[in-house]
Amino acid sequence: MGLPEYAEVLRRRWRGVLALCLLGAVAAVGVSLLDVTRSASTTLILETASPDGAGSGGELAAERLASYAELATSPRIARAVADDLGAPGPRAVARDLSVRASPESLLLVLTARDRVPEVATAKATSASEQLVELVDEVSPDGPGLTVAQPAVLAPPVGLLGALTTAVLGAALGLAAGIALALARDGADRRVRGAPALPGAGGDPAAVLAELPVSSAQLRRHAASAPREGPAAEGFRRLRTNLLAQGPDRRTVLVTSARSDEGAGDVARGLAVTLARGGLHVALVDAHLRGGGTGGGGPGGGEDDPGGLAAVLRGRCAAEEALVPGGEPGLAVMPAGGAGLDAGELATSAAMAKAVASLHERADVVVLDLPAVLPFADAAALTVAVGGDAVLVVRRGRTRERDAGAALEELSRAQPSALGVVVLSAPAGRAERAR
Repeated sequence: MGLPEYAEVLRRRWRGVLALCLLGAVAAVGVSLLDVTRSASTTLILETASPDGAGSGGELAAERLASYAELATSPRIARAVADDLGAPGPRAVARDLSVRASPESLLLVLTARDRVPEVATAKATSASEQLVELVDEVSPDGPGLTVAQPAVLAPPVGLLGALTTAVLGAALGLAAGIALALARDGADRRVRGAPALPGAGGDPAAVLAELPVSSAQLRRHAASAPREGPAAEGFRRLRTNLLAQGPDRRTVLVTSARSDEGAGDVARGLAVTLARGGLHVALVDAHLRGGGTGGGGPGGGEDDPGGLAAVLRGRCAAEEALVPGGEPGLAVMPAGGAGLDAGELATSAAMAKAVASLHERADVVVLDLPAVLPFADAAALTVAVGGDAVLVVRRGRTRERDAGAALEELSRAQPSALGVVVLSAPAGRAERAR
């Protein structure tokens, strides 16, 4: 993944990155403000050379300084300080003591911390005195230690310190936000763009059109069918690409990998656009289980007198089940109520006969099919009816794995052609652009 791809990930997930950046800054400032109540006192301790000069400079002095630094935070010093000050216990004292060795200048900087400034000063003073005594005890003939500067109380964290801490916290939060955004994007396998769509056999899928519309825009277009706007232009492009595949390809099957991904609205928009191009179009709602474009609900049952279900049962001719589609040249066949045998009706020989009958009066028959993966109807109808199969995917919602599985299943049904329509506008941005 190159720099442009990284930039695109951050553009999509900038809110999460910004939130972690701000959270890091706030947390750092909060810790800094809480830490103001714990004052630090520092004692500078200078190593002095013995009379024979054995401890002056060089590696020997550095080694001795390091060993004295270890003694400064040893349990023995902590116990001595606790006994001297009447502190709760040596472990608590040991946690509040720290030491920093500077071999170049032969200095030890011993720091003590406590919520009460006076206690921090007393701890530093006592620890330095105990360390000097312990060094004299364990190395009476070697170089000793002396207090070069008495305990000094460190100033509280000021505005500059708080700002520095905030910047550091923000930087850490920013790094964490970027890492999390990249990790989440790597784990997110939803469709992000038309070129990434997997086709059958691993080849890229043929993209018939990319509609830059949100779900709400697509629903409004299906309801009112405006002649201008991004949806109208996208459907005109889809019409051109479908008709360019050949004059005798007059059956179009529209479906999606999962339910509620916009296939029904795309079928309706395509049918309207084809009719406006001067063609006679029949739009068939093949959702015999309910939920398609034609309004056939799942509650009709076998007594429902109209729609595709009635045609498939032989109760009426296909032409008799058509209703006006609200556009010159467009007729719609609702699904009707199929009852418990919806799957069998959808894949029966009567379905192919009904579509053939519709072709006697319509230039193009558009079938709005159920989703491919939850039901077997879409693939079975593709086998029975033939024609061009169109899979609708929504960028940012349809998972690549689902799109690939749906395309593979449709390709096994051997349609005349197989293509993809991408609904590409992220939710919200298209809403603001309408």
